[in-house]
Amino acid sequence: MMAYIVALVGVIAWVSGAFVLYLAALAALGAGAALVVRSRDRRDRAAELAEDAAAVRAWWDAVEARHDSVSQEYADVLLDPDAETALPALFDSEDPRTRRFILAYTNALDVLHLHGDDEELTRAATDKYADAVGEAARAWYAALALAHARSCSADPGHDGDCPRRPGAVRGPWYGAGA
Repeated sequence: MMAYIVALVGVIAWVSGAFVLYLAALAALGAGAALVVRSRDRRDRAAELAEDAAAVRAWWDAVEARHDSVSQEYADVLLDPDAETALPALFDSEDPRTRRFILAYTNALDVLHLHGDDEELTRAATDKYADAVGEAARAWYAALALAHARSCSADPGHDGDCPRRPGAVRGPWYGAGA
């Protein structure tokens, strides 16, 4: 409907000799409409970026909470005076699983310190941190389960309830699991 009105006004302007004014007005309207559309596109894009930044920050915070959980469990073991005698494999840096955990945990800390204070987190940095924390958590539970299994097999008087997989472990040094 709007196109018919614009065409009718154009014909009337041409017949009356004001066609140049009509074209100038039409160009001004077109430029104004383009600015409105462009402004709306910028607002939409800014809203998308804000939502994306909020999602990335929320994801970072969730990964950081998982990292804090693994860190707390590791600290509990290190600070327990009986842990070294109960789970000596966790204190042996030559043990491959313990070494894997220490390297993965150090990597997660490095990524945290490299990107944790960024004003604008990127999805790539968050992916890298999530991968590092996931690896550290898997390595922690593997090292913990192996240390527990070794201490059970070394103790001939254990009551037979030693777990053989990380998800089945229950004890003071086990959290929710990886």
